Amino acid sequence: MKETIKANDLRIGNFVLDRGNKILTIDRFWGNKIECDIKGMPDKSESGIQVYFHPFTEDIDYLIPIPLTEEWLLKFGFEYRKEILFDGWYSKLINYNSIRIFKDENGFFKYYSSITYIQHVHQLQNLYFALTGKELTIKQQ
Repeated sequence: MKETIKANDLRIGNFVLDRGNKILTIDRFWGNKIECDIKGMPDKSESGIQVYFHPFTEDIDYLIPIPLTEEWLLKFGFEYRKEILFDGWYSKLINYNSIRIFKDENGFFKYYSSITYIQHVHQLQNLYFALTGKELTIKQQ
């Protein structure tokens, strides 16, 4: 049985998978659906005429959470560091602090000062926003 996401766990900007396992970025909510703008498409045809693309729409019931992995932490700019008191993943400094994520003995990611597990990318995005007021974005290589 596939994991599902509750609508109230989602925010604009969250990364999720559609039923075909394509990564989507939520741009808007529309009833029980999300809309994602088609990225990378030209906004004008070769003739110079404005072209409009209907956004991709997916029912929330078909969305799949993206498992949080070390690869995703790297994409978001986290760095792994071994320190005296804490081995784990550190975000870039925000107001002289960083968000620290570690893997417990069972291999699950957790926020440093919490008992809450972070299993999915959208959960990390939401935690980051709640703590910093800023969006967690993929860093350019």
